[in-house]
Amino acid sequence: MLVWPLYLLFFFSGMAGLICEVAWTRMFGGVFGNTTHAVSAVLSSFMAGLALGSFWAGRFIDRRADELRIYGLLEVGIGLSVLAVPLAIRWLEGVYAWLYPQLALSLWALQLARTLCSFAVLLVPTFLMGATLPVLSKFAAGRNRRVEVGVGLLYGLNTLGAGAGCFLSGFVLIEHLGVQGSTSLAAGLNLALGALFLLAARWVPAGEALPPENSRVPVPTELLLAAGLAGFTALGYEVLWSRLLVFKLRTTVYAFAIMLTTFLVGLGMGSALLAALARRWREQDYHKIFGWLQLGIGLCGLVSVLLFGRLESWFSAFSGDWSARVAQQLLLAATIMLVPALLMGAAFPALSRAGAQGRQPGRTVGLLYAANTLGAVCGPLLVGFVLVQALGTQQSLVVVALLNLSIAAIVLRGRGPRLPLLLSCLAALVLIAATPGDLLLRFYNAGERELDSRVELVYAAEDVGGITTVHRLPNGERTIATGSTDVAGTSLTLRSTQKLQAHIPMLLHPGAKQVLQIGFGSGETAHLLTGYPIDHLEVAEISRSMLETAARFFPDLNHGVAAHPRFRAWVMDGANYLRLTGSRYDAILNDSIWPFYAGNSGLYTREYFQDGRERLRPGGLMTSWLPLDMPVEDFKIILKTFHVVFPYFSVWFAPTHYNKHALLVGSAEPLRLEAAAYLERFARHAQADLAEVGLGDPVLLLDCFATDQQELAGELEGVAVHTADRPLLEFSPSRATPGKGQVGVYEFLSRHRKSALALLEPAAEPQLRQAIETTHRATGHVLRGLILREQRQAGSEREFALARQLRPDHPGARAIEEYEEQLYALDLKALDGRTYDELLGLAARLGKAGLHEKTAQVLEQATHRAPEEPRGYGELGLALLRLGRAAEAVPQFERARALDPDQADTYNNLGNALRQLGKQAEAASWYRQALERDPELAEAYYNLGMLHQEQGQAREAIGQLAEAVRLRPDYVKAHINLGILLDGEHRLEEAIVHFQRAVALAPDEAAYHNLVIGLTRAGRLEEAQQRLEEATARQLDLPAARQHLVLSLVVQARAHAAKGEWRQASQWQRQAVALTPAKLQPPLLEQLKTYEAKK
Repeated sequence: MLVWPLYLLFFFSGMAGLICEVAWTRMFGGVFGNTTHAVSAVLSSFMAGLALGSFWAGRFIDRRADELRIYGLLEVGIGLSVLAVPLAIRWLEGVYAWLYPQLALSLWALQLARTLCSFAVLLVPTFLMGATLPVLSKFAAGRNRRVEVGVGLLYGLNTLGAGAGCFLSGFVLIEHLGVQGSTSLAAGLNLALGALFLLAARWVPAGEALPPENSRVPVPTELLLAAGLAGFTALGYEVLWSRLLVFKLRTTVYAFAIMLTTFLVGLGMGSALLAALARRWREQDYHKIFGWLQLGIGLCGLVSVLLFGRLESWFSAFSGDWSARVAQQLLLAATIMLVPALLMGAAFPALSRAGAQGRQPGRTVGLLYAANTLGAVCGPLLVGFVLVQALGTQQSLVVVALLNLSIAAIVLRGRGPRLPLLLSCLAALVLIAATPGDLLLRFYNAGERELDSRVELVYAAEDVGGITTVHRLPNGERTIATGSTDVAGTSLTLRSTQKLQAHIPMLLHPGAKQVLQIGFGSGETAHLLTGYPIDHLEVAEISRSMLETAARFFPDLNHGVAAHPRFRAWVMDGANYLRLTGSRYDAILNDSIWPFYAGNSGLYTREYFQDGRERLRPGGLMTSWLPLDMPVEDFKIILKTFHVVFPYFSVWFAPTHYNKHALLVGSAEPLRLEAAAYLERFARHAQADLAEVGLGDPVLLLDCFATDQQELAGELEGVAVHTADRPLLEFSPSRATPGKGQVGVYEFLSRHRKSALALLEPAAEPQLRQAIETTHRATGHVLRGLILREQRQAGSEREFALARQLRPDHPGARAIEEYEEQLYALDLKALDGRTYDELLGLAARLGKAGLHEKTAQVLEQATHRAPEEPRGYGELGLALLRLGRAAEAVPQFERARALDPDQADTYNNLGNALRQLGKQAEAASWYRQALERDPELAEAYYNLGMLHQEQGQAREAIGQLAEAVRLRPDYVKAHINLGILLDGEHRLEEAIVHFQRAVALAPDEAAYHNLVIGLTRAGRLEEAQQRLEEATARQLDLPAARQHLVLSLVVQARAHAAKGEWRQASQWQRQAVALTPAKLQPPLLEQLKTYEAKK
């Protein structure tokens, strides 16, 4: 009878199990928080349930002959209980909310409560899950008589399914179905499996019941102990490797999915591989095989320390599109995990075969799996809570590896020659002795060194939650980071953020007395808050080492605020604290980090903001740190989520430089600011401090107000909301193009800027009003200049100059000027020792400053530094194109294409170079090849359209440009040129729509010129005048458009005069005079007098 399909179905059981585990961890995170303690409680309960189920099934299954029927019932039970878990967790929220105040002061009492609560909720489904392997192992052994083959195959398929479930959860299911939808899918899968196995039980012949229990030979204690220790080391390695891999992979949901998937796939492949080999073997000593596998695992554990020491040089910053970056991350994780995971996967079926000699298979597998799972429960707890804190990650890896070697030595004792074992142990000792004790300290600096290889690691502190580090940059700036994420520091961007997070809410709410800050960082914000007349400041910080490290290394910023009498810190997840606290606050400050980091997106959910609003006192406000370096779509998701809770909100950010950070302010009532009180409070509490970041003028701080809910109402219609069930922001990295999101958000904010005058009530005095309006206009020019600069378009220098004309001391214009002076003075001979990635970054900065000759020189150095990397050649080709050296650019693009033949941008750029050389037919061919590789490359459609325009093929050009703006609605050049082409085809109204879009996206001279002329030609003269006035207010010079409009007004006046309509003629002529420069007005004035005389 063919039973292989039944074995394959066990793959889907593993898939469903991991989907549930991932989803449940998230659900419990909403109850207990996203701390390591809370996650450990949930995972320990999950594993304990598996162990109990396996032990129970192993005790009875050998006496049964209806394994398939029992298995089907187990799957049905799993499916039904999985559906019940979300309901149980909702019940648990109330229970835990009641328990928390009673146990809050005792960490271990709280941990015990979490573990017991999660164990009670998860017991039924995990117990039934744990029973499945012994039941099917009995079925397989009854058909195969080879335990190692059946168990190896089943364990391998189930674990591979778990890997697939993990990958799908991280990359697909939760993003598209949500957490609840994912568990429902898993439950449906379990129920379907149950039905299939119950049907199969009818047509697959029953097995045989084995002898009664009292005839069984007991499984040796040493094998049970070995199984437990093997589980302990396997999960111990996973914890330790994951702590380290985040320094390269970051702490995104994708990174954790990649790490766990790699580990599970390795386990599954190892188990299946041993099953395949065992089918070819006749008689083997599986004790011996298990021992050698443990020896290999131990050696791999020691080698992994050395591998981490080399990862920084092997894997530089990830590049390419999203799928390419994922592939690179999978390769990195596999470099560390795959080989040892293969050996771990093979170990369990080998141990099962060793334990099953002369014993009943179901009971043996059940006991060994239970022991292995209990070891897996203890591994993360002891390694994470004890070893890491006592020894650090590197030495913990050594200890776990020595444990594997000890297992091997015990199991192999007396089995075969001693020499190989002695040589292996000697090799291990050599590895330990040769590895510097602080080798991994360099790896803790890997993320920072991707940006600048000269960054120094000052300090690293290890605790349960992760690794907190302090770094010093070459210019003396310092940052404090957790894992791979900077959270605070002394740079202009970070200090501006730290200061504004304190001053803005306290100046907007003069009566604030009770303040809660989520996240401590460097402690500067907390210190500044205590400078205001508040009664209490509470800080919820997830990492104790963050508090301790900041106090030790950033006393110049926090001034020992932790010892301030009005300060109190709670070491726990901030979202969890906000949900559970009974206190009420005047201001709640969400001092968070990027929302796409795993766990951190919980500080941007609708539920979190709702908890914040419910904890506010009347008139209170909540603020949230807001990143600007993200896709516009995700930026709008944050705004919409915040707005769903707070009917009134505003966005603030300091335009003192190309700032990456902003601040959201939300309240239940409209924000109002009394000018005199604001000025007095600013002078007393903020002026001296904010002068350090260029905001010492109260008008400049007011100008940080960018926009509000009224201005953004239309943009937020239909935007999705980020929730705990649908954490959309965690999946932002798959949509983001590195380094491209920030300029898009700047354009978005620039289109919707609003003057801070809207906040003042009563209205400001004339002098203050004028200062605010002037600064607002100057900042508009700074933002436009920054946008043009980032897009490498002409006109940024003019925008900065206009800003300085309006406000000579504008900090943003001055900062850019000083920065570009540094670039002009840069000595390219001083770049020795810079890495390839650093040279590319420097070239990008030089290119944005318009220093294309220097850019090309730096990129030439980069291509010599890494001749096998395509990106350097492509960037060098672009720099040469900008210098007008197209003939030199062509071979650079050709080299880039040879190294990476799938990169569509290279083909597009090659087409541009050939077009500059007048080779239009060849250029068109390369554009088409670019589109073959990326059918959504808007730039290639644009270039192909412009090529058709040059060849006089207007209709073809219109089709290509229309496709370009469809794919990229913010493509300004495409809108303008499409409008020009449509106008030429007598489709003027359509053309005007595109000119209007161009003005909305980029209100510069080209956009306004075409719009004013288009409106004039369409006879919409009043609209044309309005648009010309807008351009004039922006200090844009449009002489041709102005002249065209004046002539049209004069013609209109003459037309009315011909009809004897002198009043109308006078009105049109007067408008023409008003738009005409004074020296050209006399003839128009003469005509106006004539019209006036005849009225």
